[in-house]
Amino acid sequence: MKVTNKTVSIIMTVLLFLIVLLSNLQYLAFNLNFYINEFDKYGVKYVTGMDKSQLSKVALRIQDYLYGKSESLQIDAVIDGQNQKVFNDRELEHMRDVRKLFENGFLIRNLMIFIYILAFLFLYFRKEDVFYHTYRGMLFVILFLLVTGAIVSLDFNRWFIYFHHIFFDNNLWQLDVTRDRLIQMLPEGFFSDISYLTFRNSIITYIIIGFVSFLLKGKKDSKIGL
Repeated sequence: MKVTNKTVSIIMTVLLFLIVLLSNLQYLAFNLNFYINEFDKYGVKYVTGMDKSQLSKVALRIQDYLYGKSESLQIDAVIDGQNQKVFNDRELEHMRDVRKLFENGFLIRNLMIFIYILAFLFLYFRKEDVFYHTYRGMLFVILFLLVTGAIVSLDFNRWFIYFHHIFFDNNLWQLDVTRDRLIQMLPEGFFSDISYLTFRNSIITYIIIGFVSFLLKGKKDSKIGL
């Protein structure tokens, strides 16, 4: 069963890599303080005509909508001194697609956690040194993420466009910054920052997991290696 055990250990590494990455992304995507800091950083109140309290209210609605707590994204806010609807039809249609992406992401992440636990138990009951494989796997993951992050940072806009072409089958994501408030609130810099922080936080998490696994692993090398 040597090949099977090695295959399972590789699958575990991939699953843990994605679980941590998606979890860190989720943390930021639903962190209101992160949004507020980004609004201040990019001067969003001057672009949208909404003050800090109104922007916070709209950001919370976006988070509730993506998390499934609210059925409608549309919300009224005071913009340039007048109470009005925040989003237009194109923005609402695009965010329906984004919500589906989040729903699928939650489902896949939770399924991966379940599979990871099964794989962990599979190796554990076969007397494999699971922590050794986790430690080795985290070394590869950290190296991979550092290289990937460096490549993406060289031309984030290019990879940002690739992302939309891969995950969306329409052009609703192509919004007009002069009139569409969604992109005024969440400019490309917002997504660049959330990507960087997701990568950074994930690398820190992988280092912690790798260090703990190193302390817990057996003294002898594992039977199957990675």
